Amino acid sequence: MRLLLLLSFLCAATCGCAQQFTERVYLTDSSTVYEGLIIEQAPSKYIKILRRREKDTVTVPLNLVLKLTKEYPRPDSTAPAPPKPKAGGRVQAAYLELLGPGLLNSLHYDTRLVAGRRDGWGVRAGIGYWKVPTISHYNDTLKQGLISIPLMVNYLVGSRRGFLELGLGITYFLTKPERAYEGPKDQYTVQELGMRLPTVLGSFLLGYRHVPLKKGFTWGVALSALVGKRLSVPSAGLDLPFIPSLAFKLGYRFG
Repeated sequence: MRLLLLLSFLCAATCGCAQQFTERVYLTDSSTVYEGLIIEQAPSKYIKILRRREKDTVTVPLNLVLKLTKEYPRPDSTAPAPPKPKAGGRVQAAYLELLGPGLLNSLHYDTRLVAGRRDGWGVRAGIGYWKVPTISHYNDTLKQGLISIPLMVNYLVGSRRGFLELGLGITYFLTKPERAYEGPKDQYTVQELGMRLPTVLGSFLLGYRHVPLKKGFTWGVALSALVGKRLSVPSAGLDLPFIPSLAFKLGYRFG
C-alpha cells in the first residue's frame, strides 16, 4: 500500500515539476516531518529528500513513512497587480463639408466619446460662411454674410475602415449685412431675400464614413436635410418645409 502511495505521488510530482512546490514526508512516530523535494526513491526500500532550508539530504526508510503531501505556494494577495494596458486617445478628425448641415460649405471638428474606439457615439461642431443677395433696388443689389454653426450628435456603426453614420442635431444661422441700404424706400422698393431662414433649424444625416485605422485622410458621403418652418428660396422658386442635400466631406484624422 505504501509502495502504491509513493509511486502515485512521484508520478504527480513528475507531471507538475515545472511548478514550485514543497513535499512533506511524515514519519510513523507522528512527530518527525521532513520538508523539501524528493530527489530519489527505491521501491520498497527508501526515499531521499532534499531539504531546501537546511541545504542537505535525508534518506528515510520506506517502512518509517506514514504519509506524503505536496503543497503549492499561495499567490501573494499583497503583490501589486500588473499594470493595465493604456487605452488609446479619442479618435478626432477635422474636415471640410460641402452641403449638409452647414447648408453650403463648412469646416468641422469631430470626436468619438469613448477613447480608443472609431465607432460608437460622437459629437461634431462646425462653422460655415458665405454671402447671399438680400435686397435689390433699381439694379442695386446688397449682400449679407450668412454664418452657419452646425452642431450634431452622431453614431458610427461598422468595423475596419467603413462605417454607417447616423446624425441628429441643430444648425444656428447668423446674418451680417455687408453695408446699409441707402436708397429710397417707397412703394416701388423691391425686397428680394435670396434665402429666408429661421434662426435655428433641425438637421439629420444618414451616410457612409471612411475612417483610417491610424492617422490619415478621412472622407464620407451622406444624405442630409435641414428641417424647420417654411424655408423660402425665391431665386430658385422653392418654398419647402425642409432643405435636402447630398453632403460630401474630406478631412484628416489626427487622433
